[in-house]
Amino acid sequence: MKTYGPVKNSFVFAVMAVSIDSAYSLSTKYQIKSITTSIEYVALLNETQESKVKTKKTIRGVLRKSKAAL
Repeated sequence: MKTYGPVKNSFVFAVMAVSIDSAYSLSTKYQIKSITTSIEYVALLNETQESKVKTKKTIRGVLRKSKAAL
């Protein structure tokens, strides 16, 4: 980096610092977003598995009742 005097140099450093800061905040926001989406996805998977189990139980119950009726 060329030196054009203290004023220009400090301005360049300030711009670099701001760009690094914004990039860091963007990356952390993205990481937080990805973490929340993965948690939501896991919760969704758990819900679907629970509903599958409930459906299996109801199907078994209906089958038992129909066999008992026969």
